[in-house]
Amino acid sequence: MGPDELMADLDRELRNVLGALATLAPVTEDVTVSDERGVVQVTVRPDTTLAAISVVPAWQEKVEPGELAGVVGEALGRAQAKAMGFDIDALEASEAGQGPEVDEAQVEATRDALLREKTEELLAPISEDTLQARVDALPDMIEGLSRRLDVETLKMQNLTDADLPQDPADFVPDESVGDWVHTDSRMVGVRVVAGLVSEVSIKESWAAGRSGNALTESFNEIIERLPAVVAAQNKQGDSL
Repeated sequence: MGPDELMADLDRELRNVLGALATLAPVTEDVTVSDERGVVQVTVRPDTTLAAISVVPAWQEKVEPGELAGVVGEALGRAQAKAMGFDIDALEASEAGQGPEVDEAQVEATRDALLREKTEELLAPISEDTLQARVDALPDMIEGLSRRLDVETLKMQNLTDADLPQDPADFVPDESVGDWVHTDSRMVGVRVVAGLVSEVSIKESWAAGRSGNALTESFNEIIERLPAVVAAQNKQGDSL
């Protein structure tokens, strides 16, 4: 990829970011989201912590057992994004080319500022201690980049051109990232990454014989365990 293509990609990403930031609004109350078929209702607090997941009693009349985890995950992703202040409807309209226009001058100014900042970082003199610290950090940096590459490769393998670009809420990291929180039976679980739920797992054969109330109770069991996991992840993040 040549320099012109790289700059075009950067501008495209900046437009997406600036468009998303333009939709941000402070959230002061719980956010509740339901799926289109009315099977699941998810409530997330303004601090993005999960408050509740409820499944309607007769959920099997509307979705198959194998679809339920995806339905819950989609509603949860939208609820978390809204709790973070993103206007999901506006973002989707923007991806479809129907959103508000982004000021091209702002895109250019942001791009120039980023390039200037990185250039100054590269040219700035550094001490031997700082240089050694950067050398010591290289293995972790390379491992992180490799993991990110694996994630992006996995995403590309599962997507067609018509699917791109995705909502931020649709991102699913690879299995090596985050912590799984399960019920005692291990039939229901969620994966927590950076304090947010990124994936939902429900054993299909188990779910087939369960009412919505039983599923809701399983999610309640998980929600009770989430604060300790999120706190541990935040502590680990602060130490990096």
